[in-house]
Amino acid sequence: MITITKKRRFISLLVFVSLGMAILPACEKECASTTAPVYEDCPPVSIDYLECEPLPDHGSFISTFRVEDTEYTFPHYNPNNTEEFVYLERNVSEGKYDLVKYNMVYETKVILAENARVTSQPKWSGDNSIAYATVLENNISMVSGDGVDLTHLADNAIGGYPAWSPDGNKLYYKNSNFILRKDLIEDEIDTVFENNSSYIDISRNNNLYAAVFRENSKFLGNIDLDQSNYTSLLDLYDSQLISVLGLSPSPDGKYLYISMGDPESSGIYKMDLNTRLFTKIARSCSSKGYGSLSCSPDGRKLLVSRSDAYLEEAGNGLYTGTTIINRFISIIDLCSLVETTIELD
Repeated sequence: MITITKKRRFISLLVFVSLGMAILPACEKECASTTAPVYEDCPPVSIDYLECEPLPDHGSFISTFRVEDTEYTFPHYNPNNTEEFVYLERNVSEGKYDLVKYNMVYETKVILAENARVTSQPKWSGDNSIAYATVLENNISMVSGDGVDLTHLADNAIGGYPAWSPDGNKLYYKNSNFILRKDLIEDEIDTVFENNSSYIDISRNNNLYAAVFRENSKFLGNIDLDQSNYTSLLDLYDSQLISVLGLSPSPDGKYLYISMGDPESSGIYKMDLNTRLFTKIARSCSSKGYGSLSCSPDGRKLLVSRSDAYLEEAGNGLYTGTTIINRFISIIDLCSLVETTIELD
């Protein structure tokens, strides 16, 4: 059953500006419309103004972690609509896991699948199909963008990480130490890659990107699916960027956005796929981290899964030893790097 919830929209800006600093200049070119992809680069913007204040020195051992009652995670854009995305909504106290579609213009939620214990980022195809991996028997299922035609796609998809070919006819996913491909037209499955991979995503020019364990190291890897060629883009161990938490290519295939969770290098990075140089575009610290990423169809925004942490207070400036985690979804404007929270309550 599809449930539609209308809600009042309230958006707060998460911009930390140091005292006396001028407001950042707007993008020199008009941002893209939602009807036609536009990929012009924005002028470079420094992230020095984006502070990330770590958790205070609490003077006691943190013994427990607790999450807020409702979590919003695993967002992914509708590739045909910059104002719409799918995500997982988890109500902790009620034990509910719903796959939800949200429209930012009409401020509506549509529950696409109930009790969807999603284990990795769902992916929305160009022909309006959403694939998602569940913890129940490691299966991958598919539902249409309007919440009908729920279909079982694959068994034993250990790890999940579904990703669609640009035409929506082929589904790629992790199965143990392999990347498999299911042709939905021919109903056939074959092996694409024989190395342990995760955080799979595919660009519009049919290039697959993933975090790959290979030759006793971990890489950002690229598979040209037209030529079946593998290329290692970056040795993550050598770069001290080990803990990949999300990947998303830009629609034009020029950039790869990566979220990292390493203590010394956490944040979101933008890699130029031509030069293989990368820069940090968002900071993380002990009070803030990022997970799943999804670049908008016009290449101008980045939908992100974010986790904020704070210490539970016991009064008189003391803390209980419990860290509370708040997981929500926000959007980063890739012109200005301004981050905006999406209020889904």
